Amino acid sequence: MKCHTLPHSEITEQVLGRLTACSDRAGSRLAFHRPELPTTWWEHFNSCGGEPFSRRRGRNFLGAQSWLTDFHYVVAREGDEILGAVPVASYSLRLPDRQSRFRMLALAGDSVLAPYQDFLVVPSREEEAMHGLVHGCIQLMRAGHEMTFLGYIPEGSPSIAVLDRMLAGLRGTVSWRKCTTSRKGGVHPWTLEPAREVVRGLERKIGAGSPLYDEVHQIAEDLARCTSETLLFPRNRMEIEQRLRELMVRHGRAHDCRDEMESLGRLLAPSPIAYPYIDLPGSREGYLDGLGKKTRFNFRYYRKKLLDDGGHVEKVPSSSVSADDISDYLDLHMKRWGTRSVAISDRTRAFHVDLCSRAAQKGFLTLFFVRSGDRRIAAHACFDIRGRREAYFTGMDPDYERTSAGMVLFMETILDAIDSGFSRYELGYGGDEYKFRFTGTAARSCCYFIADKGDQMPDLDRIFLGYECMVEDVSPAGPVMREASAGTKLP
Repeated sequence: MKCHTLPHSEITEQVLGRLTACSDRAGSRLAFHRPELPTTWWEHFNSCGGEPFSRRRGRNFLGAQSWLTDFHYVVAREGDEILGAVPVASYSLRLPDRQSRFRMLALAGDSVLAPYQDFLVVPSREEEAMHGLVHGCIQLMRAGHEMTFLGYIPEGSPSIAVLDRMLAGLRGTVSWRKCTTSRKGGVHPWTLEPAREVVRGLERKIGAGSPLYDEVHQIAEDLARCTSETLLFPRNRMEIEQRLRELMVRHGRAHDCRDEMESLGRLLAPSPIAYPYIDLPGSREGYLDGLGKKTRFNFRYYRKKLLDDGGHVEKVPSSSVSADDISDYLDLHMKRWGTRSVAISDRTRAFHVDLCSRAAQKGFLTLFFVRSGDRRIAAHACFDIRGRREAYFTGMDPDYERTSAGMVLFMETILDAIDSGFSRYELGYGGDEYKFRFTGTAARSCCYFIADKGDQMPDLDRIFLGYECMVEDVSPAGPVMREASAGTKLP
């Protein structure tokens, strides 16, 4: 087995065919292992014209600013047959308090558009192929990068055990960290609304006669005045976080407000980012019976109402997907989320058109719509590969929000997966509240950071300045179990 590094200019149609054949032989079920996803991502968001990643992508995920400068496939092969592969990209990062740019090698995809990333290897040659691919990444790092970031590897991946053994054996030549992908704690745009709810609940609970009331009421008022824009300033965040921490220190042991104080503690601390999933049973009834009574009732009520009003669910398999179908799906997403979407915008639309078109040509895209009369009012895109359905992105016409068509459609995609004999349904990156209407289980992802021994590995908080942070693993990650919310019954 030999290991080669192929630049983007050498990734021909013939090479793409061999990468697809490797994915088929490996029995892979990840969209990231199909070359269509990483290569399309690179083609649309690279900085070869000098533009920063944020201008092409509409968002920046790494450093204060980043440039996506190069793309390679590292492949392990015997003869013409590829037995292992991993797509990697070169970043040039501007970091706080550093004059020169920081060069980093990373798996080719951001965590929103490629939520599950991993090495592709044929299982029968896993150890040998992984060794070749990891050493290939390290050689590429040494040829012009200061660090390698292997991120968003699902916790159940066989790659993790191999990486742990390999990197432990390389401790004399490289330094490395293994982390869990996590959400930053504190008062941020993504924790603002939950923090408001907790403090308002505490205010109502203690009542105006409590000596604690004035302090809690003032914090509640200040949180109500906070906006996503004001929280961009560190001073604003730190001031209100400090007040919340002082409140917890002084009153955290009070029995009558212990639950609220514990909730605040969870919001202020980093927490693993959840990847909700469903291990699908063999029948619709087996799945529905495992849900809470309220969820079952709501689904049946809104589904019946939709049908009674002349609506229906439309399934469009890959063989029937047209340009108009893709356009309708993207339009509905942008109608629902607008500029708040981290996934689909005017800057990323062309990427999604190309990715959906290529996925449909290769037979692993399924689109679902809810129709009301002659209008499509909700959309849901899925990647279907070898008995695994991955929910990609959804859309909804806000004028039909009251119909709960989005919730009905999401449930229909799950039931359709069961009818199709699928064994796994992935709900994607992030533990959004609505996802836990459908499941009570979620997983984590692991990230590895590798640098040459003796090189100064930077503070990871200077690389991850936004939503994400990296929490170093000190023990193997177990499955993330979320506490049951109303209408959800955990297995």
